[in-house]
Parts: sequence; C-alpha cells; structure tokens
Amino acid sequence: MNRRLILATALIMTACSGADTGQVAETTAASVAPTSTTATAPTEGDLTTAAPGFDLDAQLADYVGEAEGGVAVLTVRNGETTVAAVGAANSSGDQISPDMPFRVGSIAKPFIATMIIQMVDEGSIELDRTLGDYLPETRLAATTTVRSLLSHQTGIPNYTDQPTFFSDVLADISRSFTTGEILDYVVDAEAGAPGEFSYSNTKYILLGQLIERIDDTSLNDSLQR
Repeated sequence: MNRRLILATALIMTACSGADTGQVAETTAASVAPTSTTATAPTEGDLTTAAPGFDLDAQLADYVGEAEGGVAVLTVRNGETTVAAVGAANSSGDQISPDMPFRVGSIAKPFIATMIIQMVDEGSIELDRTLGDYLPETRLAATTTVRSLLSHQTGIPNYTDQPTFFSDVLADISRSFTTGEILDYVVDAEAGAPGEFSYSNTKYILLGQLIERIDDTSLNDSLQR
C-alpha cells in the first residue's frame, strides 16, 4: 500500500513509561546536564513553540530539577529544529540524549488509530464490521465492531489492570511479551458492559493484530511504511 503517515509535533516531552509494552523503565535521580543541538528542520512548516530568547536547556533543567528520570524535547521554530535532553535514563545514571529511543506507551494509540482510518479510506477495513470478520480466529471481541474498539466501548478487560500481569513484569523487567501472551491475561477476566466507555490497552493490541492481518506484515513494518 502507498500509505503516508504525516505527524506534526510542535513540542514533545516524553517520560520513560512501559505500561503499554509490558516492560518497566528503570530511573534514578537526574543528573542535570542538558545536551542540545540545532539543525535545519527536516519538515516543512513553522511551528511556533516559544518566544524569542527562550532558553530550552534552562527550562528543561528547571523542569527536571532533582526528580528521577528525565525528558527529551524537540521544538521547531522558524525553520529550525532544536532538540535537547536532561536527566538519567536508568539506575546506572546513563545520560538521556536527544537521539535515545523512548518507549512511547499510549502515544502508540493515535498511531494505530490513524492507520486504521487510513485503511478505512482505502476500503480494506469497514468501521462497522466486526473484528471476527477480519480475524476469525480471535479469542476476544469477535462480535465487536472496529469502531467500538477504536472508541474503547467494548467492555474488554484491560490487561494492565490484571495483577498477574504486573507480577510477571516485576519478576523479569527485561521480558518482552508476545500479543498472544498479553491476551492470555484477559481471556478469562471479567468483562465490562458493552457500549460503555472503558479505557483498555487490550483493545489496541487487537487493532494492532488487525493491521498486521490487512497488511500481511508486522505492526512495526506497517507503521514504518
């Protein structure tokens, strides 16, 4: 598919979070030593994020202070992109750098939702068809519409609310979970009322599986493309 995902972000401040990935980020007290660079913006547009004379490094140092962890920031102003980072990435005290990968946590949901709507525009998915129409082998939400999954109105339990999930995470914080292992935590869990809003990470696991089925590739590859 000739799909383009266009995302414009004026200012991103992201803290390490592993709630949606089944992994826990280690943090320690920040060693406040900002590192920043300025380069020509790789994208078009003028996204005004600060007044003239704005000192990004100073603002970040003040924001983080003596707190644990840290932040990485990207701003675009008048055709220039500035990136900066402050704080420690882990318990070893490794300095956060602007090019260090972060776990995006629930920010993944808008990416997935955008891809689903693009597939609707392309005609490969219909919002009011059920997940079972596309994934007949699914163990959850077979009779739930794609629209309900997107809007958190299915009653499907949230896997991150299951005590056994967190006990397994803490037993091995380096463990990566497959989608099948994640769904195992909620297959027998008590479901909520269909049609009522109930935030659930599980629903976007299922939507990720739907994208993989339609694109016949991994979710990461679909997103990259």
